[in-house]
Amino acid sequence: MEESENIFLCSDTHFEHHSILKYCRRPFRNVGEMNHKLVRNWNEIVKLEDTVYFLGDLGYGRYYRDPLYWLWKLNGRIILIEGSHDRKIPRSLMRPYEFLTVEREKLLLIHDYQDAYRHNLVPRDWEGWIIHGHNHQKRPLILPAKRQVNVSVEVTDYKPVSLAKIVELIKNGRGK
Repeated sequence: MEESENIFLCSDTHFEHHSILKYCRRPFRNVGEMNHKLVRNWNEIVKLEDTVYFLGDLGYGRYYRDPLYWLWKLNGRIILIEGSHDRKIPRSLMRPYEFLTVEREKLLLIHDYQDAYRHNLVPRDWEGWIIHGHNHQKRPLILPAKRQVNVSVEVTDYKPVSLAKIVELIKNGRGK
């Protein structure tokens, strides 16, 4: 695995989703401003050679363009984890989940943390962490008691977050 400083996580951009502005009280005047800010934030942090695990829900809505339109605008090698609203993305380009081990921390990357248990991917007493999106209003970023990290853009200030930062927070949250 490459250095965790070159790996980022993000979820739930919901490009072109007009109603997400209201549902999640996103701080943008309109969907065009939101789309522009999300792309700018992403590309200011992620370099072309970096890797991004995108944990689902790239875009949504009646007038949502081809997902490749958005993927071409975003820096990095993007690994897509299937979300609730990713029906326009060919299944062959997505994974249902991904397991990683970083600095001896076991991580499950998935869109909805509940699916980890629904599909028996991990036992209830799993010693690893579930990194997910889907829960737009859930704060804070890290929930040590539940061993969960939420990387939905509402939680990460509408920016991708580095895996190195997440692992640091996990270690600090556990008192290591």
